[in-house]
Amino acid sequence: MNLMKKKSGKISRGYRLNKTTHDMIRKLIIITQENSDSVISRSCELYFKQLSGQNYNSGKNKSLKQ
Repeated sequence: MNLMKKKSGKISRGYRLNKTTHDMIRKLIIITQENSDSVISRSCELYFKQLSGQNYNSGKNKSLKQ
């Protein structure tokens, strides 16, 4: 019996998330009927866009543009 997993093309980073974060992801999966990768990716994209549009007054003038 071969116990090796198939490679799915996903990169596992081993991030540990809070229970509340897992709960939010689960709710978004139910609402959108997408998989967790799609939900997390889209959430990060929207958050990045939100941060990119903010005016930073810290004096460092950091740019979040890629």
